[in-house]
Order: sequence, then C-alpha cells, then structure tokens
Amino acid sequence: MSHFGHNHAYIKKLHKHKKRSGMVSVVDKSIYVIAIFAVAANFPQFMNIWVEKNSAGVSIISWTGFLIGSFFWLWYGLLHKEMPIIFINFLLIIVQSAIVLGLVANKFNLL
Repeated sequence: MSHFGHNHAYIKKLHKHKKRSGMVSVVDKSIYVIAIFAVAANFPQFMNIWVEKNSAGVSIISWTGFLIGSFFWLWYGLLHKEMPIIFINFLLIIVQSAIVLGLVANKFNLL
C-alpha cells in the first residue's frame, strides 16, 4: 500500500470515531421513542381486527406488503448493524403479523 493509501485509510478511520453533533445525538437518543409511537400507530387496526372482530375495509394485500417491507428493513438493519432500524422493524413485524393473521382468521371465520 502506498503512503497516501495508508494515510487515507487512517483519516477515514478517524472520521468514523468523531464525536457526533448535538442535533444528531438528540435524534439518536429520541429515535427509540419515535419508534414506539410508529408501532403504536398500528394498534387501532390491531384492536379493530382482534377485539372488535371487524376487518371491514382493511386490505390484506396492503398489510402483507407492509409486513414484507418490514422484513426487508429488518434484514437491512441486521446487515448494517443499525439498532434503530432493527428495533422498529422487529416490533412492526410482530404487530403487522398479528394484523395479517387476524385478517386471514377473520376471512375464514376463525375469530
């Protein structure tokens, strides 16, 4: 490796460990709270399906698409070791799976 290449790699490594700005730190700390609110936004649909046994107007295609998307985001988060992405999508998969299962159960009168 040339002298320049070695220095370039060292400088790149230094930038990785640089302290984060104040705004980035605030967002990093609050993202888990925001994730909880994002997951909680799915609960009214969950309650309609599982508690009220009402799935009228709820698209199984849409919710299956959301679920598949969450699996891919979870996979992305795992590959890149991004805990906020892993955290939110793990929770979303749980809630979205329950919604899809509830829709299937309701369709076949199992609820």
